[in-house]
Amino acid sequence: METPPKSKIKCFNLCGKLIAQSDQGDMVDLAGQLGLNNCSLPEIVILSAKTSDKTWGFWDEKNVGKIEQYIKDDLIEDGFVVNIKRLSKVSLIPCAIEFFWKLEISEETYIEEKTEKDKPTKRFNMASTKELLCNQENLKAAYSQNQVLRAICDHMAARNRNQKETNIDRIICNLKKDGATFKRSEVIAAFRELKEAGCGEYVKGRYSRPSRFVWKVKSLNVSGSAKDKIENYEKNEEDDDLEKKKQPVWRKLNNVTVEDYEEWLMNLNYEPYIYDPLLQSIDWINTLTKAIKKIKPLVGKADYAVEFYWQELSRWEFILNSISIARAIDFNLNPPYKWRGIIQTFKFWVDNLRSHNNTRALYDSGTDFFYDMVVFFVSRNQLSDPMQLSKQVLEYKCKDK
Repeated sequence: METPPKSKIKCFNLCGKLIAQSDQGDMVDLAGQLGLNNCSLPEIVILSAKTSDKTWGFWDEKNVGKIEQYIKDDLIEDGFVVNIKRLSKVSLIPCAIEFFWKLEISEETYIEEKTEKDKPTKRFNMASTKELLCNQENLKAAYSQNQVLRAICDHMAARNRNQKETNIDRIICNLKKDGATFKRSEVIAAFRELKEAGCGEYVKGRYSRPSRFVWKVKSLNVSGSAKDKIENYEKNEEDDDLEKKKQPVWRKLNNVTVEDYEEWLMNLNYEPYIYDPLLQSIDWINTLTKAIKKIKPLVGKADYAVEFYWQELSRWEFILNSISIARAIDFNLNPPYKWRGIIQTFKFWVDNLRSHNNTRALYDSGTDFFYDMVVFFVSRNQLSDPMQLSKQVLEYKCKDK
């Protein structure tokens, strides 16, 4: 992430613990510093920024927008998408004072679409290794003759995820960290050769958008293709497909330790209520889940109705996840089918978290969910009628995005 001059960027978890920060004027790699490649997504963090550079002046719409564009560009480059929510207000506050955002970071999704011939295609489609073979000879020649291109391909192969876009300034910085220092012109020339080999398109920066390379193939596979290691890559893709077919399984937690709880939560993608058989057997919860799945992919696309619904739905999603956690550690929710009764019983349990046998250690460990449950009820958040909210969302006619 390209930071403003004389700036300080900090990232916190939901408990307020500092988890990443930049030194003044440094580039920030959000994915790397937040460990996004090694954690279950979505990940929610609080980010703050301030700068003593006098040219920035105040936190007006222009300057706030610049930081938000930096965040998006940085995470998109690493194969992530981000929903950004402003926690501070745009106003005549000096940029020397911290401005705060809430970031919900998730993986890039590939959305199935239909063409005019009803053949399934993919948005942001990347060519398979087999499709790469038609340009493999050009790629192999360029890889053997151009050390800059070779360094770029090998760096991509060492990453954990395919990139959709690669920022030119960022790759120069990353190559320098790898021990390879090249001129900007040399890096751009190498990407132009990758374009000739059919690997993507070089896009020159304009206005606030930086120069970048947009991949048409899987960036993880380019180095292997140049080295004639296609078979291993195809096998890995098949293994990934099998892994995706494994459905997380909700289960009760006995003799709970912090480690057991965190592993259980991670295996359920931090959304246990979706896999909770009892909760999903309740009609209004099942309907609410459908509403959440419908609206979630549209969040952050400047649609007022979507943002309005999401504020209500995300609070219900948090409560349902919390209730599922309570069920897993043998807390009896009674009555099970009337949502007001569930919330009242659950509220009573949250008020006594630190004295409850199954949650004392978890609460004291600072585990986010338990802390957030207490904060939710202390702040007296009101929940809308879930049946009415679900009906409104499911009837909402969203435009083609």
